[in-house]
Amino acid sequence: MKKADTLLKNAILITMNSEYKVFEPGALAIIGNKIEAVGEEAEILSKYESEEIIDCKKNILMPGLVNAHTHLPMAIYRGLINDLRLDEWLNDYIFPIEGEFSKPESVRLGTELACAELIKSGVTCCCDMYYYENEVAETLIKVGMKGLCCRLITCFPGVDNVAVDDKFNRAKTFVEKYKGHPLITPTIAPHAPYTNSEETIKRSLEFAKKYDIVLNMHLAETANEAQDLIKNYGSVNGYLEKLGFYDCKLNFAHCVHLSNDDIKSFAKHSVGVAHNPESNMKLSSGAAPITAMVEAGVNVGIGTDGNSSNNDLDMFSEMRSASFLAKIQANSPVALTAKEIIYIATLGGAKSIFLDDQIGSLEVGKRADIIVVDINTLHNLPRFKHNDDGIYGQLVYAAKSTDVTHLICDGKILMKDKQLQTIDEKPLLQRVQENAYKIDKFVLELKSKKK
Repeated sequence: MKKADTLLKNAILITMNSEYKVFEPGALAIIGNKIEAVGEEAEILSKYESEEIIDCKKNILMPGLVNAHTHLPMAIYRGLINDLRLDEWLNDYIFPIEGEFSKPESVRLGTELACAELIKSGVTCCCDMYYYENEVAETLIKVGMKGLCCRLITCFPGVDNVAVDDKFNRAKTFVEKYKGHPLITPTIAPHAPYTNSEETIKRSLEFAKKYDIVLNMHLAETANEAQDLIKNYGSVNGYLEKLGFYDCKLNFAHCVHLSNDDIKSFAKHSVGVAHNPESNMKLSSGAAPITAMVEAGVNVGIGTDGNSSNNDLDMFSEMRSASFLAKIQANSPVALTAKEIIYIATLGGAKSIFLDDQIGSLEVGKRADIIVVDINTLHNLPRFKHNDDGIYGQLVYAAKSTDVTHLICDGKILMKDKQLQTIDEKPLLQRVQENAYKIDKFVLELKSKKK
């Protein structure tokens, strides 16, 4: 028999491959950081043995979830400022607070806190956008998670107080350091149209093309932003065409206010979109035309956005919200089915960030990014088997992030029996709360100045 590094058995194995194959009971073998074999339990166990065997106890074994848009270091700002318009929230509070507290040490702290939350909710890969990219990347590596990490570009110095030319120099150093890394995929991220000039956008596009990397950006998040683009360029698509975006690999976050023509262009040019339903609802930015995007063939993923605008990084909650919101928009209970939602949160999310050749489904040769979800709980039972797609509905409409029991990323066990393996949770939370006391004092001073 062949020796595997890890064997997972006794599972309801959801592959998310092109045939949506499900094995029950299923098993999976891992060698190194890749999936060596996947299929019926009897066949796999007849060919492989391992010292590390995980009994899934008739629970779901599936691909790790992909969080297609977030701001990891902002986990230390969870719930800091609520119930404000996006412009007021950003300009009056978040930007000043970041300027005071978003330093390398706090970026590492926030990223580690976010990683702990992501792992516990079944996320193996995320697409991050923030400052101090090296601190974010090294924290992800330390923890063992995958991430797209960016050099953030704005036409002003920003939180890390870096001049524009130096931003691109740092981007070059960052990309050359991490390109080809097993966990870190470097990107460049002009923050948004309203925080960049045409010059910084064009430089970012040239950079992305030169290094063949993803360009990540907020786009059409609010009605005001979209109206500005329509006023100056005729449409959101007109803005993208004029500046030459479509020559690059693109992942846009939000895309709430798109026309049908915009959506058609996105599909034509294989644009990735990160749908952030809960953040968009909380900030009253609107509801992205997600069903129309999916029907048009746009590569859509699901993101949580940051903890400061969503208040959690819970992808199970996000999946449920995405489904319900789509049904309300379409006035149809069949809009964006549970099966489609699971696809968007796994392989679809991987496609939206251009990593579907590596992750997103449980197939031989792909990276071993895997989670186990306990469905033998009070809120999950009973389970009915008359419908082959019922298992997807159980995940989207009944399961919770707290049901995730195991998580493996790149072949390494990061959570086992709900216990984090690479993060010491208790001292981490103590440091986070100590940091919060300092932020509280600063916010009170900000508020007093506004009176």
